[in-house]
Amino acid sequence: MKIAFYTTSFFPYLCGVTTAIWSLCRGLSKQGHEVVICIPKAKSPILARVREEGIKIVFLPAFQQRIYKDKDRKAGVPSAKSFLQIKKINPDIIHFHTPDLVGLEAILTARILKKPLIGSFHTYFMSPEYQRILRLGKTGEDLIEKILWKYNNSVYNRCDLVITPSVYAKWDLQKNGLKKPVEIVSYPVDLSSLTKTSASKKARLKKRFNLNNKTVLYVGRLSREKSLDLLILAFNLVVRQLRLAKLLLVGDGPAKGELKELVLALGLEKNIIFAGKMDYAELFESGVYELATLFATASTSEVQPMSILEAMAFGLPIVGVKARGVPEMIRGNGIICPPGNIRKMSKAIIKILKDQSLHTRLAKKSRELIEKEHAIDKVTRRLEEVYLKVKR
Repeated sequence: MKIAFYTTSFFPYLCGVTTAIWSLCRGLSKQGHEVVICIPKAKSPILARVREEGIKIVFLPAFQQRIYKDKDRKAGVPSAKSFLQIKKINPDIIHFHTPDLVGLEAILTARILKKPLIGSFHTYFMSPEYQRILRLGKTGEDLIEKILWKYNNSVYNRCDLVITPSVYAKWDLQKNGLKKPVEIVSYPVDLSSLTKTSASKKARLKKRFNLNNKTVLYVGRLSREKSLDLLILAFNLVVRQLRLAKLLLVGDGPAKGELKELVLALGLEKNIIFAGKMDYAELFESGVYELATLFATASTSEVQPMSILEAMAFGLPIVGVKARGVPEMIRGNGIICPPGNIRKMSKAIIKILKDQSLHTRLAKKSRELIEKEHAIDKVTRRLEEVYLKVKR
């Protein structure tokens, strides 16, 4: 098949959705499908690697967006040039991953070319957690949430079929007005790409950040919707019992400054390390996941975080909260805590850090779940099944 992906989230901008889409592109390409990806115009060496993998790139006119204050995150707009390029390729399936102007181009292209249209729901962009970025206050958040749910439905109800990686998200979409059929397709993890880091590299990283065998890891955006302030407050309680424990935060974002201020106010600058942003290759080659003891997140806005899947692939126990898609990922491989309860989250982290036999059991289960449910070959086959349902 010829498949055209449309997305705003792609390299050089790095987030979980970027990683998931890249893995899907590679998985489909390896199975002999022809994949083209339509993205906002960007310059990055990693895009050359994308082409080397046999993935075609069609650029859309782009402009800088300001909400996330990330120079790599650009918005794209529909154009006649990109449409004509896709028309020439003549895809069998058009599949968009972001319900924005790029998604609108996918919808228009599918309609004009009379092609099956699939939309992936990746992000609760309408949720109050995301509206906190705009500082609207409770009344403003509620109003914007209602408006954005209507917008979400107006986009996805134009599809022949909708994909999401979470059972909860499927139920939530249908509860809030989605009329189209929804299929569950997990994000893929390419286990072959998770090669072991050399001992010397791990030693350098360990020395650089002064890590030890009680290191808690978070990977992702440093943004308000991720509830990192709550994770830091929970870790403050951890340090009271485990003085040498470390929290390594990998990523960047608009909340970095205020999070650093919180760490300083708590006197935890020696225990909580801001590692900064790591690109796709660096993240896996640095040894970050291998040196960590467990992965923790307090976020309540997740569908299926790639960072959790990657942590599981490296055999890390997971501590997360009972919200949206996260509980589906923690089944015998970690501990689920009530949202916003820093005391219970701290107890969960301490329990795993202290109990080696528990840690070993949870770590083993993490890897088993990845191999059974999220390995790239299995996810690719599942996506092929979904495509065949709508292919004309």
